[in-house]
Amino acid sequence: MTSGLSQGAVPAWTDLMPAGTLPRARLTPPSIIYDPVRRRLLVFGGFAGDGSLSDDVWALSLAGTPAWNLLFPTDRRPAGGIATAPSTTPCANRMLIFGGHDYYDYHNDVWALSLAAPRRGRL
Repeated sequence: MTSGLSQGAVPAWTDLMPAGTLPRARLTPPSIIYDPVRRRLLVFGGFAGDGSLSDDVWALSLAGTPAWNLLFPTDRRPAGGIATAPSTTPCANRMLIFGGHDYYDYHNDVWALSLAAPRRGRL
């Protein structure tokens, strides 16, 4: 393994330095899952100091050279992007999130993001 946390006898961290535009920095943790089918990390939401990032979904590809890509899911999205509880169902090709808040209100809804073919774009 050339990057990430080595799996050798003594674990060691390595800076991946992914290509692409970086996601905005977050003050609160986003929801993060690993998509093993597509070998990527998905990052959703969090809080950036000026509001919730509930329309913010990023993918970090881990196959080949790591690279960030902003994903553009359909127009309808969760209201609360802060402190959501994430889960993944790789066999069903979706990311699930529950609850969270949007800085003003708490939510107890459940949302599913299809991992099969979200639209991609450039910033």
